[in-house]
Amino acid sequence: MITVGENSYLTLVEFKSNADLFGYDYSDKDDTQIEQALTSSALLYIDPTYTFKGVKLDEAQAMQLPTNEVSIADIAKGATQAAWQQLSGYLFVDQSTQSANGQVASESKSVGSLSKSVDYQEGTARTNTYSTVLIRNLLKPYLAAGSGAFNSYRVL
Repeated sequence: MITVGENSYLTLVEFKSNADLFGYDYSDKDDTQIEQALTSSALLYIDPTYTFKGVKLDEAQAMQLPTNEVSIADIAKGATQAAWQQLSGYLFVDQSTQSANGQVASESKSVGSLSKSVDYQEGTARTNTYSTVLIRNLLKPYLAAGSGAFNSYRVL
C-alpha cells in the first residue's frame, strides 16, 4: 500500500495524472505493478541517491522529504520519471540477469557527434548504461549542492 512520505513520493493517482501529462502509456500495467515501481524508485533510487536542500521537518520521518526547503509536491515530476523508468525496466536491472563485463573486441569514438561504438566478443556479456539524466534534471532545483552526481546506472 502506498503511503506518501513513508514509502513513496507519489500516490497512484498522482503518478497516472503526471504520466498522462507526459504522454506515457501505462495501460499494460496494473495498479500493483505501478505501486511497486513507485515504492522501489523512491526507496531504492531517489532517497539513497540524492540529498535535498534543507533539514527534515521531523527527524523520525521515514524518507528525506519534506524538508524546511523542499516539499514532496516539489519533486513530483522527477518522482514520476523515476517510477516510469522503473516501470519500463530502465531504472534498475534484475540482478539475476547481471553477469560479468563482456570482453571488448573493438571500440570506436568520434568527437563531432559524441558517439561511441563498442563491439563485444561473441559469447561474452555486454555492459549497458541506463540514463537517469532526466530524473536528475527534474530534481536539480531541489537538491543540495553536490548531490546526485551520477547521471546513469551502469548495468553489468
